[in-house]
Amino acid sequence: MSSSNTLVRWRLDDVSCNVRPDEHDTPWCLTLDLSREGTGESGAFEWNARYPDLLIIAPPDRVAGDGQRPLLVTHRQGIGDFIQQLRYLSAPQLAGRRILLECPAHLHQLVEAQDIDVEPVEPGHRRNDPSLDEMSNMRLDQRFDDPTGAGPYIKASSAGLRRSAKPLRVGINWSGMLGTVSVAMKSVALRDLEPLVAPRRDIEWVSLQWGPTERELDRHAWGAGVTQRGKSIETVADLAREIAALDLFITIDSAPAHLAGALGVPVWTMLGQAIGWRWRLAHPSSHLYRSMTLFRFDPAHGWPGVVSRVGETLDKDDVRANGARPDQVPQGGDSIAVRFADDPIGTARAHGVIVEPNDHETLAGMLQLLVRCYKGLPWSVVEPRPSPDLRVLGAFEGHRLVTDILAAADGHG
Repeated sequence: MSSSNTLVRWRLDDVSCNVRPDEHDTPWCLTLDLSREGTGESGAFEWNARYPDLLIIAPPDRVAGDGQRPLLVTHRQGIGDFIQQLRYLSAPQLAGRRILLECPAHLHQLVEAQDIDVEPVEPGHRRNDPSLDEMSNMRLDQRFDDPTGAGPYIKASSAGLRRSAKPLRVGINWSGMLGTVSVAMKSVALRDLEPLVAPRRDIEWVSLQWGPTERELDRHAWGAGVTQRGKSIETVADLAREIAALDLFITIDSAPAHLAGALGVPVWTMLGQAIGWRWRLAHPSSHLYRSMTLFRFDPAHGWPGVVSRVGETLDKDDVRANGARPDQVPQGGDSIAVRFADDPIGTARAHGVIVEPNDHETLAGMLQLLVRCYKGLPWSVVEPRPSPDLRVLGAFEGHRLVTDILAAADGHG
C-alpha cells in the first residue's frame, strides 16, 4: 500500500490505514486503503467530507446529465447498507425512469413487495454496460434528499399487526452475521442478556436471531422462555414479517436494526465500542430512522451497562403500556466533538477554518479528527488508548479548534 501521494498512514488495532487523494479527483473526497492483518482482507474506500458518515466501496459513477438512459444502481456492501439506501429510490427525480437495482437473491422478495418501480438484477450482471448510467446505491444520498423524512419506507408482505395489548411482544437479536470482520465487536454475549430477559416474565420474548447462533439459547435455562423464530427465517422478507409483528425490537447494530427502522417498528439499537459512523455521537436518536433509539457503549461498564440501561428504560410505565419509543434516553452531550462529527465542514467554518474541496491535506486532517472523535474507524477500535498520534495537516495545523476537539473527544464516553 505504499504510495508516493500518501498523505498520512496509521494503525488502528490490527487495521492499517493509508490515506491519499481521491484517485478520480472527486471534490471533497479521499481514498482510504485499509487492510486487516488478522483476516488478510484489504480494500479501497472513498470518504466524502460532505457526507462523512460512511466509507464507501464505489468506483466512479457513469451518470448522464439528461437522465434519459436507464439507471443501474449497484450494490457492493452489506444488507444494512442496502436497506438504509433503499429509501432514495422513491425520490421524485427518479419517477418514470427505468431503474435496474443490483439485488442479491435473498433480497428479491423484499424488494418486489415494495411500491417502487425497479427491476432486480444479479450483482455484477450489467455493470459497465454502455447503454446504462451507473451509480452506487451508497451515493444515492449524495444525489437526492431523503423522501421519507426518516419515516418508514418499507412494508412487510402479509405482516401481522403489532399489538398494544399485554403481554408486550419484544424481539431480540444479539449477534452479527458469523464470519464477518465486525461480528465480535458488535455482538452481545447471551450471558449479558440474561439480566434483561430472565426477570421480566410478563413480556413475550421472541428471538429473531437469524442463523445457527439462535441455538445458543438452548444452553441457557432462561432461554426456554424465549420463542425462537429465527429458525423460520430464510429471506430478508421473512425477517421483515417477523419484525413487523413486534411491539418493540431490541437489537445490536446489524441489518435487522435497519430493517426495523425502515418498517417504522420501535427499535432500540445497542451500539458497541466500535460504532459505525452513521450513528454519530452522543445522540439518543438516529437521523436515519425516527422509530430508533440508540443505547451507547460506555467502556467503563461494557455491555452489561448497555443492557442495564435498556432494562431500566423498558420498565418505564409508558413503554410497558404501549411499546412506544421513549422520547429521550439521557446520555452524551453537545460538545465540540459531537458537533464536528455531525457536520465537520460547517463546524470548521464556524471556527474560522475554511476547507476547500480539493485541499487534500486539510481534508486528511478533518478525517483524522473524526477518527479521534469516534475513537476509531467504523468497526475498528483504537487499542491501546490513548489514540495514536495523528499528524493533523493543512489549515487545521496549530488551530485552537484542533485542541478543543481533541480535548472533547478524549473526554467523550
